[in-house]
Amino acid sequence: MTVFGLQWTQATDVYTRATGGGETNALTNLAVTSPTNAATLAAVAQASTYAPWSGMRRCNLWDDGTPTAYYGDRCYTDTDVANMGQAMVRIPKFWYTTNHGGGVYIWYISDTGADALPTGADHAWAVHPAFIRNGITKNNIYLGAYGGYLNGTKLESKSGVTPTNTPYQLSNFRGWAEALGAGWELFDFLTLSAVQLLYLIEYGTFHIPLVIGNGITLDAAVHITGETSAYGNATYGTAANQTTAMSYRGIENLLGNLSTFIDGININSYVPAIADHGFADDTYTGTYTSTGLTTVTATGGKFDDLLVDATYDYVFMPKTTGAAGAVHLCALVWSATGARGLLCGGAYASQWYPSFFAWMAAGAETVVGTDKGSRLEYIG
Repeated sequence: MTVFGLQWTQATDVYTRATGGGETNALTNLAVTSPTNAATLAAVAQASTYAPWSGMRRCNLWDDGTPTAYYGDRCYTDTDVANMGQAMVRIPKFWYTTNHGGGVYIWYISDTGADALPTGADHAWAVHPAFIRNGITKNNIYLGAYGGYLNGTKLESKSGVTPTNTPYQLSNFRGWAEALGAGWELFDFLTLSAVQLLYLIEYGTFHIPLVIGNGITLDAAVHITGETSAYGNATYGTAANQTTAMSYRGIENLLGNLSTFIDGININSYVPAIADHGFADDTYTGTYTSTGLTTVTATGGKFDDLLVDATYDYVFMPKTTGAAGAVHLCALVWSATGARGLLCGGAYASQWYPSFFAWMAAGAETVVGTDKGSRLEYIG
C-alpha cells in the first residue's frame, strides 16, 4: 500500500515529497529549485496509475446519478446531454491526514484509509470532508467537465456552447442546478478543497501557470466550451499565453474563462462558514458552521501563508499576504468586510487571477457580472 504526501515549508518556499509510517511515496521526489523538472513530470505520469487520480474520468451522468458512459466508450458524448446525461468528471473518495506546524505543512492522502499512519500525523486517516454530506459518506462526487450552460430552466455541462455569463446571481445558478433533481448542486467549497489537494500533491507546487498553464485569463471575450474535449481525462494547458483553455484531469477551465461561483461557503466580515448541504445565501448557522477563523483582511496582495487549525486542516484559506512574484501560493487575495461569497479562478480578461487557489471574496453573493459563471456538481 502507498501513501502520497507533500511537504511545503512556507518560509523557504520549498516542496518535498513526504513519506511516513513505513509506507512508500510512489510519486517521484521533487528537486527543490524547479517545480517543472523531470521529477515532477514523472510524478504526474505515475499519479495516473494510482487511485484516486486514476479514477478521475469524464463521464455522462443521468439526472438520477447513474453514469451512462465514460470517456473512451463508444457511447460517450460531450454534447448530447439530453440522451446521455451531463458531461461530468468523477472524483473518487479518498482519505487524508496532515502534519501542520511551525510553518511546515504536510498533506497526505490514501485511497483506502487502511495504510499505516504517517509518523507525526495530526489525526487518524479521515474521509475527506467533500465526501461526507449530511452525515452520509459518498463514494464519488461528480463535477461538471464544462462551465454551466443554462438551457431553459436547467443548468447543463456540455461542449460546444457559450457558458452562461449573463448577469445572474449565485442563487439563480443554484436554482437551475437543483432543477435537475436530487443531488444536483453547484460546485461547492468542500469539493474545491478536495480538487485543490489532489492537484497539489500530484504536481508538488502551488504555481499552476508554470506547470499547467494560465488558462483563459487575458482575452477579449468568453470562449465556448469544449476546447479541451480531445484531451479527455488528461490535464492540458499552456504557459505560453493566457488565451488557451486549460483542463485539470478533465475539468475544463477550472482556471479561466469565467470566474466560477463557489457554493457552500458564506463569509461574514472575513470569517467563513461552511456547509456540506442545504446551501443558501448569507447564512451562517443551521447547515452552515462558522470556522471561527478570520482570513486576512488585506486586499489585493499575494497569498502568502495558509490559515488552518485542527478542524480545518484541509482548507486553503489566506492567513497573510505579502509574497511578491511567483512564490508561495502564487495567487491573489481579494476580500472585503460584510457578507461575501467566493469565486474560483480568473475570468477571460482578469489577467491577475491565474490560479484556482486565488481567494476571490470581495463580492456579495448577490453580485452579478458577465465575467462570472457556474459549474454543476452531483453529490447525491
